Amino acid sequence: MKNIDGLTILIPFFNSARTITRTLDALMLQDIRRPVEIILLDSNSTDSSRSLIEKHPICKQWPVRIETVDQGGPGAKINKGVSISKYGIILYTHSDCYVEDPSATEQMITFLEDPDVVGVASRFTLPIDVWRRMAFLDRVSASRYVNQKNYGFGGKYDIIRKSAFESIGGFDCEHFFSAGEDIDLTLRLQEIGRIVKSQVCVIHGHESPVKPKLSSFFRKQAQLAQGFGAVNRKHLRVLRSGKLVSRATYIHLLKALLLLGLFIPMTSIYSALLLLAMGTYYSWRAMLCFDWRIITVPFLNVAAFVVFVANAIIGFFTGSQTTDYHPKRRSK
Repeated sequence: MKNIDGLTILIPFFNSARTITRTLDALMLQDIRRPVEIILLDSNSTDSSRSLIEKHPICKQWPVRIETVDQGGPGAKINKGVSISKYGIILYTHSDCYVEDPSATEQMITFLEDPDVVGVASRFTLPIDVWRRMAFLDRVSASRYVNQKNYGFGGKYDIIRKSAFESIGGFDCEHFFSAGEDIDLTLRLQEIGRIVKSQVCVIHGHESPVKPKLSSFFRKQAQLAQGFGAVNRKHLRVLRSGKLVSRATYIHLLKALLLLGLFIPMTSIYSALLLLAMGTYYSWRAMLCFDWRIITVPFLNVAAFVVFVANAIIGFFTGSQTTDYHPKRRSK
């Protein structure tokens, strides 16, 4: 496997003290049969993340270094990590994600023996025991992802050929800060090669605030929506061909139509009822919790629909995604 004999593992992080140890523990158990380096990319964390990393036993197993990247979102950090990496295979993962199968990494790398393969994606899941430990607002927003195994090339535990990444210019940090950049990268990579879906399953430990604010709940919706809108604006040609039209696209369109229906006298009551039904369905698992706040769930989700649709429109017309779930992570 010419020019990909070694593996660089990139992990962006920001105030990840509650999850980074578990992520590194899992990496230590990976049976990787080639040289490895690990680069952790810090967004000026203010907790004990760096100390935990520096004291972790993985530092004795493989070369580990921490780089501070004080500008840009996750994509900018991966771009920086790739630029200073010394190996031809790049694995990038989140600081709250991990795999349990020791052979997972080598299984994924095997696909790169085909020169047409430029990337290898994994499946990801949010276990119900992790979800149950989350704060109420996070349980509401993550309810529909529990125990699902979805594919995505979103950086939770993905492998990419370094030469392919560099040939397309890496992540587009001009138009995306912290959402949509993964879909954009996927579409551009598919123009030069194939992205293979592996059977590796990644557990998303889902790092979230102990006491999330209501404003953060809506900021997350705005973040994702702007990314969705900006991707569709940038790849409008692909959208017209049908490649970007997914089940989620139809659902977002339905939200927009129902919200519009609120302002039409003949349909307003039906639109309101359907929106509340959707709001309940989106977080039905959260509705089963013994918590008085469950009565707010349908209304919270309808408000989230409004925020999403509005910001998807903003993202489409501006062609950029700027809102971040962690406002402190942005450069000052």
